[in-house]
Amino acid sequence: VALIVLSGGGVRQGTVVSGVSIGGMSTADAVATLDATLGKLSRRPIKVEAVGKEFIVKPKDAGLSFDAKATVASATGRTFNPFVMVGDLLGQTEVEPVVVVDEQALTSQISGISLAIDRPATEPSITIKDMTAKLKQGKNGRALDVEATSVQLADALLKEREPIAGSVVKVPPLVSQASAEESA
Repeated sequence: VALIVLSGGGVRQGTVVSGVSIGGMSTADAVATLDATLGKLSRRPIKVEAVGKEFIVKPKDAGLSFDAKATVASATGRTFNPFVMVGDLLGQTEVEPVVVVDEQALTSQISGISLAIDRPATEPSITIKDMTAKLKQGKNGRALDVEATSVQLADALLKEREPIAGSVVKVPPLVSQASAEESA
């Protein structure tokens, strides 16, 4: 009976969310604490760097947000399992924060950045001068990996702000050098 009384009706004892202790708080206090810490952090702009360029992403515009209420809801609830109650009282339980991602808004933001990053590949070309064929080699292009950069942004939402390196991949020409040489 003492364990049930000590376990309380709010957030379970020993509960921590991304380094913020909310154990033993009422639901309202835990939400307020998370909003004041992780919520505040989640609203700060994130800097993305790629190919020597810097871009500032505002989480709200990118459809990224921290849901303190949903996070606290996952950490509340009374249990009558004595082993869980003892563990709650004596230990620490890490609860994953709930991050809401609007995929459409995030993709739109990253696509805007990719417009400044992406460069198409240059295809090999053959010129004929004085009955002699001359092959000009193709060159790789580049493209921002929208999916990987989206994951990086979502992961950075609740971390101290440091620039993230946008993921850029090489885009090879459609015609390989070997095929171009065969044609020349």
